[in-house]
Amino acid sequence: MSRYAKRLDRDLVRWREAGWVTPDGEAAIRRDVTSHASKLDLASALGILGAVLIGFGAMSFVAAHWSEMPRLFRLAMIFGGLFGAYGIAGVLFDRKHPTFAHAAILLGVALFGLFRHKLNDTIFAQLIGLIHERLPEFDYEAIGAKYKAVQHKTMTETEFDVWESIQSLIQRFQSADRIVLGTPMWNFGLPYKLKQLIDLVSQRNYLFAYDGKQYGPLLNVEKAVVVCTRGSRFLEGTPLPPSRFDHQATYLDFWLRLVGVRDLRSVIVDNAWNHDRQQSEVSLAKGEAALVRLVEWFLT
Repeated sequence: MSRYAKRLDRDLVRWREAGWVTPDGEAAIRRDVTSHASKLDLASALGILGAVLIGFGAMSFVAAHWSEMPRLFRLAMIFGGLFGAYGIAGVLFDRKHPTFAHAAILLGVALFGLFRHKLNDTIFAQLIGLIHERLPEFDYEAIGAKYKAVQHKTMTETEFDVWESIQSLIQRFQSADRIVLGTPMWNFGLPYKLKQLIDLVSQRNYLFAYDGKQYGPLLNVEKAVVVCTRGSRFLEGTPLPPSRFDHQATYLDFWLRLVGVRDLRSVIVDNAWNHDRQQSEVSLAKGEAALVRLVEWFLT
């Protein structure tokens, strides 16, 4: 007997003694609980066993052929397998087959664990979410630490702690072979948090070199994608020429190439939000389609 059934049995006795439930009502409640009790019959057991066996079969197949699969096919298989398993579970729940639905979820969990393990061999992704990231302030201590690091001078304890935080951010860029950067336009330029990150990590002898005459990149990033959204459309020959108003995409293009990105593709989404909702939806759809077209190039 389940914990719920045991508790209900005690409650029904108490409710009957208190006069809240009639004997006929108590019997009806017991019949209803019994009729809805989940039972593990042969078909259900075979469904769960089948999900487990399919999961093991998928693991064996993927493990044997993973290195031979193109990256794009790997991603398609990952998302197709996960969405397929959970989609089937949703249909089964809707058709009142909860046991088989749970078996499909079990298959999805097995696939997720497998793909997560294998994906670690292919792509190591780091996310810097500037809304939640606790960036150190670029204040007096940070500036002091920066110049003392360049001059190899002894730092104070506070400067050392700030410099360690900055170094940890720098290392995330140094370890990257791909960069994806997305940002809205704020006051014709970058959001202050993104500019703060750039100011923190753009350190001489770390992301770029300078010999007193010229600058050179120190990163080795093969490819990068930048997505820039803005509320207006900037065109030369109009009252909003990008040569005057666009300090977003142009700056990011300059900075990424300065620090060592060799191949950079930008997706500009104009009119991402304005009074014409239909126009915004069209712009967003075009931007999404442009990103989809870049996936294969980005991963190869």
